Amino acid sequence: MRLCSACKIEKPLSSFYRRRQSADGFNRRCKDCLDTYNKPYQATYRVNKQESHLKLTYGLTVQDIPNKCQLCGLEETSRKTKRKICVDHDHKTGKLRGFLCNNCNLGIGYAKDNPALLRKWADYLEGKL
Repeated sequence: MRLCSACKIEKPLSSFYRRRQSADGFNRRCKDCLDTYNKPYQATYRVNKQESHLKLTYGLTVQDIPNKCQLCGLEETSRKTKRKICVDHDHKTGKLRGFLCNNCNLGIGYAKDNPALLRKWADYLEGKL
């Protein structure tokens, strides 16, 4: 058992995260208190990290990214969901190509940025192969 330094409730050690730097190997705050304390910082960190990456890599801000995929037309419902709009770039040159939904971006990646392979996929889907 251990006393949480934040909520002052004695709890079993399973209610505390491990921490190598502490003398006994456990954090001073229980998991519930630590998660509550860290929640606003984690959200801010994620947003700041994305903004910094966009600015340094492409010279863009989050507001510069449209909310619609240039290929399929899917509209982004929320930046926190899987249906987010990605910055598509050429892996050889690093040059920005456009803004795609996650599915379209992955499809181009799976095709290894090869237009001939994408045309072959289209022929296959149309029953020409």
